[in-house]
Amino acid sequence: VVSQLETLYDGGDRQPIVRLYEGSDGVRQILEDVLSSVGATTDREYCVYSSSAVRNAGLYAGYPDYTKDRITKGIHLKNISFGKFGKTSGLDERRHIMSDAGAPTYVLLYAGKVANIFLDGRGEFMGLIIDNKAMYETQRVLFMELWDRLPS
Repeated sequence: VVSQLETLYDGGDRQPIVRLYEGSDGVRQILEDVLSSVGATTDREYCVYSSSAVRNAGLYAGYPDYTKDRITKGIHLKNISFGKFGKTSGLDERRHIMSDAGAPTYVLLYAGKVANIFLDGRGEFMGLIIDNKAMYETQRVLFMELWDRLPS
């Protein structure tokens, strides 16, 4: 119990805090965490590896007003999109990696966290939030390196 309390106390810097989410309600919880966590930061921006395969499976069904709420809160987005579809909505930039099917996972990098949303073997949404600054920073470096190499 003490080690679990220490993990909560250090905010995931010593040991990652990992939370599992299921279904559309779980996806909504992840998206709400993105808005509340990023809204509490000074830069008010996050990054996404967007997958048309995951998005088209109903990613926003549990939170249809997500984009509107993100814009209302003044939160910016850098989006590397896997798949031929997707457009900007406001306060966002998008770059594409062309792929007909998209990627199997939708990845969000925000406020010291990495969230992964994917479909399980039954086609149901699953999601993980990994709260660990080192993992976030590594993924952000990789994202920005790719971002800078892609045409705008």
